[in-house]
Amino acid sequence: MSGRLARETRASVDVLSADEVPGGGRQVVNKVTIEIEGAEKPAAVAETVVRVYS
Repeated sequence: MSGRLARETRASVDVLSADEVPGGGRQVVNKVTIEIEGAEKPAAVAETVVRVYS
């Protein structure tokens, strides 16, 4: 097993916005950050966009 895989990882999610959209739904934009223990920079940072209709 790679030493990198043996390190602990952590993911955090921040909600950047949650807005109403036409048709009675909501659009939520999240920022997801994945960090590896001991690394100087995050392993990944992404924004996700989700639309929910009920």
